Amino acid sequence: MRGKAFFDSEDAPLSLLQEPKAQAAQVSDVPATSRWPEQDTWAAQEQELEALQEQLEGVNRNIEEVEANMKTLGISLAQVEAKCRQSELSTSEREQALRLKSRAVELLPDGVANLAKLQLVVESSAQRVIHLAGQWEKHRVPLLAEYRHLRKLQDCRELESSRRLAEIQELHQSVRAAAEEARRKEEVYKQLVSELETLPRDVSRLAYTQRILEIVGNIRKQKEEITKILSDTKELQKEINSLTGKLDRTFAVTDELVFKDAKKDDAVRKAYKYLAALHENCSQLIQTIEDTGTIMREVRDLEEQIEMEMGKKTLSNLEKIQEDYRALRQENAGLLGRARET
Repeated sequence: MRGKAFFDSEDAPLSLLQEPKAQAAQVSDVPATSRWPEQDTWAAQEQELEALQEQLEGVNRNIEEVEANMKTLGISLAQVEAKCRQSELSTSEREQALRLKSRAVELLPDGVANLAKLQLVVESSAQRVIHLAGQWEKHRVPLLAEYRHLRKLQDCRELESSRRLAEIQELHQSVRAAAEEARRKEEVYKQLVSELETLPRDVSRLAYTQRILEIVGNIRKQKEEITKILSDTKELQKEINSLTGKLDRTFAVTDELVFKDAKKDDAVRKAYKYLAALHENCSQLIQTIEDTGTIMREVRDLEEQIEMEMGKKTLSNLEKIQEDYRALRQENAGLLGRARET
């Protein structure tokens, strides 16, 4: 059926080629009608034009039918080619199987010898596979070691990269914080400069210098007192730690000696309980002494602060320091101005 459709489609273009010839012949006859009277010429031409249009539409329909047939034939041809390829593959597989069976039939008369030869081939192939596996293992071990080494280096580099990235982020944060601090200090500087410009200019530099020396002397005295207190505190803490260590060691030795006999003697068991209670009470006593010392030190510090606040006029002194500071800034500005003028 497909072959017949193919031949039919081949005959179709011939008929289409013949139809244009007939149409050309009909068109060639048109000039003969031009000899008709002029009033009949237009009607004849219109009829001929309609006839030609109908023929043209028929030709177009035939062309479309031929194109559809060609598409169908193309699809059928592709299917036939696919089936041919599949048949060739199956034929080659059957030929290969036939060759194997023929070879097996040829080897049947001397089956024992051929089986022995085949066994030798199999054994040699197995030995060759084993040899290749050994060769591969020799190559695989160093390659695996190198891979692990490179993987370890890669992990180390990733860790180092992560650490450096964290450091860079921290550095960026520090830079931002420093920039913020710089802006804040710049604002403080501008504020101080504006305050300096509004300060009076008749303050003595010597008075301000003496005031600064007094403040420095007081700070030095306070620092010496604080250093002495810290030294005494450290000595007391060392002594407490030493006594605590001795107490713990003594309790450990006594506990070990008494505990051995506590299982056999009730009196020793009671003594062991009393010893444990005594050790706990001593620990509580040491802790109470430490807490008491801390509280007394805090009370003493508070009393000293109260006495210092009561012995001086904090507000007036603060105002005086501010005035001295402004005077110093003003005098420094004057000195800078003179230095620039010179």
